[in-house]
Amino acid sequence: MNIAKKLASLISDAPNQYRGYFVPVFKISCDETPYHAGTAFGIKHNGKRYMVTAAHVLEQDECNPCDSKDELFITVNGSLTQLRQFEATTIHTSVQSQRSPVPLDLVLIAPSEFDLSAVFTNFFTKRHWYKSPLHDRLYVVACGYPATKNNAKKSVKTLSMRPYGYFGRISCASKCRKAGFDSRTHFCFDILLKKTFNGSQREVKAPKPHGISGGPVLVVHDFGRLNLMTPRLRGVVIENAWKQQCIVCVDIFAILSANSAAL
Repeated sequence: MNIAKKLASLISDAPNQYRGYFVPVFKISCDETPYHAGTAFGIKHNGKRYMVTAAHVLEQDECNPCDSKDELFITVNGSLTQLRQFEATTIHTSVQSQRSPVPLDLVLIAPSEFDLSAVFTNFFTKRHWYKSPLHDRLYVVACGYPATKNNAKKSVKTLSMRPYGYFGRISCASKCRKAGFDSRTHFCFDILLKKTFNGSQREVKAPKPHGISGGPVLVVHDFGRLNLMTPRLRGVVIENAWKQQCIVCVDIFAILSANSAAL
C-alpha cells in the first residue's frame, strides 16, 4: 500500500478508531419517540470522568413542545436512559474580552445516577491530546452522529449508531473571526458539504451536520510532514458556519486553561 492509500485509510478510519469514546444523545418527542439531538464524548482528567457536549444541546428544543431545558437521554448499558440528576459545569473563556468571563458553548456533565463507564467504552485523556500549535497544514475530522443518518425508532433496540467524520483543513484565523468567534478560544476548518468524498474517493453530498454538535475534533494529519500520525483530540464541534463554509470548534486547551479549578 503506497503512502497516499495509507493516509486515506488512516484518515477515513479515524471516527471508527475512537468510536467507543463518543456517543449520540437524544431528546424525546411528544409521541415518545426518541430523536437525535447531538453528540457527546468522555474525558478523564485528574482522576475524574466527564461527559463533554455543546451547551446548546441541553437547551429546550423550540420545535418540540414536550421538551424542556436540561432534558437529555443517553444509552446506558444498552438502554435509553434520561439524565435526571447530574452536575453540569458551564465553561467560560479566560480571554477577558468583556468585564466578566464569556461563556463558551460547552458543558461538562457528571451524572450521579450511573457511572460514565456504562456510557463510554473508553475516555480521552491527556495522552490523546494534540498539544502542538494549530496551523493551516493540519487536517482534522469532526466526529459525530448526524441526525439525518441516525433516525431513532420507538424501540431502543433499533436506535441507530452510525458515526460520521467531517474532514477538512484548519481555516485561517480571519475566517473564524468572520464567523463571529474568537480565534484565541476557537478554531474552524474548511469544508464544502455539497462536494465531499466518501472512503472510496467517490464525490458525494455530505449529510447535514446537525447532530454532531458536542462531538470530538481530531487532528489526523500534518501535510507539512511525510510520516503518518495517530489521530489526536484537539476540539469540540459547536456550529456549522455555512456562509464561511467551515465548521466551528472550541479549542480543548481553552477548556483546560479557563477551568483548571473545575477540572
